[in-house]
Amino acid sequence: MKILKITAIIISAVAAILLLTLLFFVITEYRPEQNTVLSPVYGSEAENAAPGGMRILSWNIGYCGLDSQMDFFMEGGTSTAPSPLKNQRESLDEVIAFIDRQEADICMIQEIESGSKRSFRVDQVYTASSALKNYEIYYALNFKSPFVPVPVKAPIGKVESGIALMSRFSVDAAERRQLPGSFSWPVKIFHLKRCALISSIPSPVEGKNWYIINVHLTAYGDGGMRQLQLDYLKKLITDLYSEGHYVVVGGDWNSMFPGTGKDAFGDYTTAEEHLFWLQSIPDGWTPENWQWCYDSEVPTSRTLEQPYKAGENFTCIIDGFLVSPNLRVDEVEAYNLRFEHSDHNPTAITVSIRE
Repeated sequence: MKILKITAIIISAVAAILLLTLLFFVITEYRPEQNTVLSPVYGSEAENAAPGGMRILSWNIGYCGLDSQMDFFMEGGTSTAPSPLKNQRESLDEVIAFIDRQEADICMIQEIESGSKRSFRVDQVYTASSALKNYEIYYALNFKSPFVPVPVKAPIGKVESGIALMSRFSVDAAERRQLPGSFSWPVKIFHLKRCALISSIPSPVEGKNWYIINVHLTAYGDGGMRQLQLDYLKKLITDLYSEGHYVVVGGDWNSMFPGTGKDAFGDYTTAEEHLFWLQSIPDGWTPENWQWCYDSEVPTSRTLEQPYKAGENFTCIIDGFLVSPNLRVDEVEAYNLRFEHSDHNPTAITVSIRE
């Protein structure tokens, strides 16, 4: 009888702990508003201007923890631990130095962090704003959790990560716009809450603004959520264009661009099972007369089933820009950094208002 009583107490205690743990995660789940007005971080500010053209850079920096020597357990690799702190510091320094050298007017950054365990709680947003003094910087969280419990043997732990927009021009307004779709419960508690970071900058044409939109669309799932996000984005940008504004959407679309394919960069040894996430922008989705902008000579993303080896890892183009018809694309360029500091390569465009 005594043994049964002790067993019952132990079972009850374990059940109570599990229930309280689940309750903690439910209470602390990140639930962003549909629209959130953003302010420049850390007092950053830029010059007032009404540009007729601009150079825009986009780069998924992979929280500076997915350099060329890394693989990742969620995409077929074995690594559950982050890249060492020394490597991450070097990667962050190199990312900031690269951005500084480019002298882009606008920088769209994805997977930049502000206090995650996997990036050793380094506030990368603050580090960037301290080094890049002439940019006004806006930051929108899309991944926030006090503790991500996977993988079990080496949990990701606390995450604060998002997307940033850096502008040399003073921004009239910026907001975080929640994108539709979510994973089923309880996975959604620990998963990303994808968003668009929308900024409005005055143009020289009265009553018309530049709308620069940074996105990082979902990578996982059966494609239904990605389609929801694309449909939402299409309505957003076509509505802005119909009002006469100048619109540039850039970032990591997590879908191959129209005109590209799996064989764009030659042979690879990546097993097809590790390409489970790979999809393309659907046929017929692109708004009429809008322009996809990418450099067909340079891949922007690699797979993470193993450290990077040219000719082995699958590579493709999923990062770049979509530009409204009232803008002229003057230059498109991607930079083949051989994925040295991130699992993505940066890409840039120069655009100007059509007269």
